[in-house]
Amino acid sequence: QIPHFPSRELHGVEKAPAFLGGKPIGGKSVPILEDLLIPAGVELNAHARTRASVLEELVNVLDRTQRLQDPDSLLTAVREREDLVTTALDGGVAIPHPRKRLDWVVTDESLVFVRTVRGIPFGAEDGALTDLFFLLVCRDDRRHLQVLARMSRILKDNEFLQDLRCCDDSEEVCALLRAREESLVSHLRN
Repeated sequence: QIPHFPSRELHGVEKAPAFLGGKPIGGKSVPILEDLLIPAGVELNAHARTRASVLEELVNVLDRTQRLQDPDSLLTAVREREDLVTTALDGGVAIPHPRKRLDWVVTDESLVFVRTVRGIPFGAEDGALTDLFFLLVCRDDRRHLQVLARMSRILKDNEFLQDLRCCDDSEEVCALLRAREESLVSHLRN
């Protein structure tokens, strides 16, 4: 089982050497997100207005990537996880994910992105509305923690969040995430 990951429990994990990189090459961090988020996994104009409807939208977007095998189980798991404690972070962003590994639910580890037309109450500690949502589903516990740590570090960058809000298409979102991660990895290598 993977414990729940409220934002306050993530503080510091993004600096842990074991979680800074994915596939180490000569002990160096490398990008791990570029294969997880694909253009089919991006929705930029979601009309979700509630926590429940945005979770459904995230699962629907993952389903359209052809990586999802059991949408009902995933939706139930993500709802249960959000009922424990919100995955909303400061800055209007959230990373919903299942509490436990569900390796039969997806064919490949996946990250999808949904931007809502309007922010919705999602339980952020700062009380702000949330409009940027990343659904994460991994088949391996260690990989799940690596991706969460990497994402938490990237999503602390307010300029990056504003850039996400201005993206016009899914390719631009994927390119933006790839560039931000490459910048982070380059910084970590030095």
